[in-house]
Amino acid sequence: MNGAPSLELLSRFRAAIAEGFGLTVEETRLGALGELLLARAQARRLSPAAYLERMESRLDPEELRILAGELTVGETYFFRHREQFEALRSIVLTEHAQPGRQGPRVLSAGCSSGEEPYSIAMLLRELLPERELVVSALDINAGFLARAREGRYSAWSLREMSESNVSRWLSPVGKGYVVADAIRRSVAFMSGNLCRTDPELFRPRSYDVIFCRNVLMYFTPEQRHGALQRLTSALVPGGYLFLGSAETLRGESHDYHLCHTHGAFYYRRKSDAERAETAAATRTLPPLGFIADAFAVQPPPGLEPAGESWVDDIGRAAARIAALANQAPTHAASSRAEGARWARSDLRAPLELLHEERFGHALEHVRATPAHASRDPDALLLEAVLLASDGKLAEAERSAQRLLELDELNAGAHYVLALCAAGSGKLEEATRNDRIAIYLDPAFAMPHLHLGLMLRKTGEPQAAGQELARAQTLLEREDSARILLFGGGFGRAALLELCAAELAAVGAGR
Repeated sequence: MNGAPSLELLSRFRAAIAEGFGLTVEETRLGALGELLLARAQARRLSPAAYLERMESRLDPEELRILAGELTVGETYFFRHREQFEALRSIVLTEHAQPGRQGPRVLSAGCSSGEEPYSIAMLLRELLPERELVVSALDINAGFLARAREGRYSAWSLREMSESNVSRWLSPVGKGYVVADAIRRSVAFMSGNLCRTDPELFRPRSYDVIFCRNVLMYFTPEQRHGALQRLTSALVPGGYLFLGSAETLRGESHDYHLCHTHGAFYYRRKSDAERAETAAATRTLPPLGFIADAFAVQPPPGLEPAGESWVDDIGRAAARIAALANQAPTHAASSRAEGARWARSDLRAPLELLHEERFGHALEHVRATPAHASRDPDALLLEAVLLASDGKLAEAERSAQRLLELDELNAGAHYVLALCAAGSGKLEEATRNDRIAIYLDPAFAMPHLHLGLMLRKTGEPQAAGQELARAQTLLEREDSARILLFGGGFGRAALLELCAAELAAVGAGR
């Protein structure tokens, strides 16, 4: 076959790769993917179509390993994201350092060229020098595993290590360094595929800590879900899961508690009893799906505030806020006019009342719905928003906490807690909850805006400017339903104007 493969063949190749080892190949890489398809077909002495037919009929493990070597990303270094290693240090000292306790069984899933499992082994050897410890390290890329077993690295891979640790755990060889024999013996490297059931690799409850950083983010949703189930099964109840700093379990699993220490986010697997209780009480929903479902059409444009309570709660400069509020038309009449076009929903009426600033009536409607009676997360979130909007911060906080008992990865609940804390003068608690909301949902504009305002108030103008600029960018494409719920009555245009005013003030040094 001459020339580039057809789009139909490329689509089939992408699907086979996703099925084989979970990887999503982006549209921008289709040219390189076509070249790989031609190269592998030629190596197998097949046409691209025949090669794909063979892949689709039988997933050859050896062929998958070759493809993984071509497609997987391996950039890493020792003690990458040190905050997570400090969290691991605390876990080991608290739960495994006492005499008679077993050292932690740790898995590095997607270990790449070895820097991560060797870093873990160095930390464990430092904390538990007398224990026999082995870190298990798994990857599908044979080339990465060969490099890892060799244990040779450039100085660039050691850039986050102190000179004392480099001299303690590595030896200079030529222009690079080699890992000490004691550390290399402490890591067991093995070939494995997170997208395949393997009773030996993923024995139930066989690990106390699992690192799977910057791996699942490249998987298709289906393969990500399956891989997460395998990892969860392999982790003991109460064990810890570390993901990449930009990865989250929000929308993926209710099997974990979120942990936030040492500036790092990570997860602790719930006990069997906790998991059963959560499974009985929750259902997985798309973010704000109930809000979007409450409208048959796009929400009415230009919803703006009739008052300033939300503004007062988060402590913005009064003059600028008053100017914005004075520009805002009343939206009650327009929302009533659109009401007949909204989709049927138990929560339609309280949503309409919320944006008419009729908080008490809206709260009555929410609490009268079957959803509220059944402790539905949607109803609890709307209740918390209504209470916060009405200035009833203690009650709003209790509603948000009840929601977090059901779904502690709910970004909206953490944002409501940030508003409540700020309204009570607890700025450190407010910023902490804003950061949790941002971690759980980085595209959620409002906690970026609120955090920027909090940082400005606490005298951190540079950090405040960064958050406000991020909020401004996100607001341009923020979901209209989310602005309706969390915008405090402000529409997109007013919130963007607010961001611009605050950024100008930060730039002016006020």
